[in-house]
Amino acid sequence: MPETTQPDPLASLRHATAQWAEHVPLMVGCFDAQSCMVYCNTAYANWLGAPQHELIGQPLARFVPEPTLQSIAPHLQAVLRGQVVQYERQADGQGRHAGHWVQVRLAPLPADAQGRIPGYFCFMQDTTRLHASD
Repeated sequence: MPETTQPDPLASLRHATAQWAEHVPLMVGCFDAQSCMVYCNTAYANWLGAPQHELIGQPLARFVPEPTLQSIAPHLQAVLRGQVVQYERQADGQGRHAGHWVQVRLAPLPADAQGRIPGYFCFMQDTTRLHASD
């Protein structure tokens, strides 16, 4: 009997997201429940400094330093429980965006038939200019 492959439940979401995400003035990413990138728009890819095709499938830990991952872990846990989360943080480290402020909103994907959240959207906006003193 030939082996059947399970359809990728996030494949249609990836396609649908790509239809609108390039047209919003935000960085848009979509991550699975293990925080691996499923999709990102051009603005997000530019922020991360890599082409979109190199980012897909990569874990969040590739883009975010360990101390930051620890500080945002409660937000990630909350979104995977189905909560919408919003926070603002200043990028740390010595990367190209060190010192920049970002506003982040995490929104869960719809729960599957077993009630599990299969992943989440991440909407980011650089708010550095709002923190600059005149």
